[in-house]
Amino acid sequence: MLNVYRFKRPYVPSRRTTSLFRAAFYLVIVTLVLFVIVMTLAIIDPGATYTISGTLASVVFWLEFAVVAILMSASCCLWLGMLYFLIVYDGRSGFLKGFWFVVVLLTVYFGAALYYWFVYREFLGWGHTQRIV
Repeated sequence: MLNVYRFKRPYVPSRRTTSLFRAAFYLVIVTLVLFVIVMTLAIIDPGATYTISGTLASVVFWLEFAVVAILMSASCCLWLGMLYFLIVYDGRSGFLKGFWFVVVLLTVYFGAALYYWFVYREFLGWGHTQRIV
């Protein structure tokens, strides 16, 4: 599977790196799903208001802040990692590399998730040949 793609340099991914990218990918997917759910709810009932007061409001705020901070950190990590991999190691044709560069650069986290799913996994040989039993 690896002979389908050309590397500009030898790439030996560490277990930590692949685990980090995999976790970041799934967190980006969770973020996208939550975004779609929130936007759907906003479209369905745009005039709805919800109020929380007191200590519960403070707890909810800090919980949301922590979740958003984790999701943004994972998204940035995935974006920078996929952009770095694309620039340094991807040795395919100029058109494919340019296409993915534009996709990852302009669509940021969503593009990085697409690049991870369609290209990075294939580079590692985890694509369609890997089966979960």
